[in-house]
Amino acid sequence: MTTFCNGNNDCCAFVGLLPTKANWSEVYYSTFGKEGAGYDNIVSAQVLYYDVNLSVDNPKSEIYYSSWSNKTVKFYDEETEFFDECIETCSLSGLNKSSYTLVFEIEDDAVLRIDRIKYSMLADVSNNPPLLLRNFSAINVQKNRNATINLSQYFSDTDGDILSYGYYKPDNITILFENGIATIVPDKGVSGERFTYIIANDSENIAVSNLFMLNISEGKFKPKVEIGKSVRWRQKILIDVKNASSVNFTLPETASNITISILNETMQTKLPDAKIKVVEDGKIKDKNTFELEKKLENLNKKISILEEARQKDASRVAVDEEELDFSGINSKLNELYAKRAGLEQQLGQLAPSSSLITGNVVAITETTINDTLPTLFINESLAQNIEISIEYETEAPI
Repeated sequence: MTTFCNGNNDCCAFVGLLPTKANWSEVYYSTFGKEGAGYDNIVSAQVLYYDVNLSVDNPKSEIYYSSWSNKTVKFYDEETEFFDECIETCSLSGLNKSSYTLVFEIEDDAVLRIDRIKYSMLADVSNNPPLLLRNFSAINVQKNRNATINLSQYFSDTDGDILSYGYYKPDNITILFENGIATIVPDKGVSGERFTYIIANDSENIAVSNLFMLNISEGKFKPKVEIGKSVRWRQKILIDVKNASSVNFTLPETASNITISILNETMQTKLPDAKIKVVEDGKIKDKNTFELEKKLENLNKKISILEEARQKDASRVAVDEEELDFSGINSKLNELYAKRAGLEQQLGQLAPSSSLITGNVVAITETTINDTLPTLFINESLAQNIEISIEYETEAPI
């Protein structure tokens, strides 16, 4: 079989060919022997449209193709002759009518004996192309780990043909295919975002997926720690199980200023505060209540330090990166007393904490729920292969 492509270089390269002619719609003429043509031939043609941009800033994938269209091309000699017996096979190419009349010419005293005539006919069976069942979402992969995809959930073939797979190879990423399972293998130490698409092939036709993102997560972020300044932490969690109700996250005792984002498809969405709950001391608190209590707790620690310094006639004391002499302590205490009164008033206006969990609550914790440390809850359904980013602050080291 001879295969060739006419048209654009990139379009032909997509199917692994170099263009023979620049004009994709040029008329093709067949002659005996051209492109390996014999007596009985089938010429097939397919139109392919290919427009792909693999840049990170503006990824795009538009690939369309028509079904195959076939034409029968036959060449004939003036006569088809054969002699003696056809013990194995006599292939008479070019015979393709519904009925034939056999004429036997007997010369001289020759005798023609026909024991039997047996023949078979080959019929062209149309082949249905593979189908893309649904688009791929963003695939999250933890750094230095692999991820697998069951391709039977994305491709099928109505003829029952066994599909082979290929893919566009992004930098530092390898995808292995075995028994309908794709294994995504990032190079060691690689992180960040990559884009690819997967091709299903039944040996005659193909189906091409959408362009989708591979997100290789960094894991735990280690912040810079400075004396006297609060520390901002970031933790990424990959939900890699079908039922997320067993996944959870325990906060440090001094955690505050919590932010949660969910990476879905190619978007990172901040979770509303109303969907975040914290369990502390056996009570379920709204995020606002938890944050205000932490602020009040931190404020009371500062007041306690200043009151003790005043009682002991300390010459100097440092609070909030501000160094105070004895004369400045009273002024600072009055400022903190006013802030404390404001926080207590805000807390008094909020609804009291509940002792029961209601609604569709999913626990996000790395270990079992801790009786002494705050535990974070999210009132949001989480699908498999979703990545969650949790950020929070801890008190400044003294």
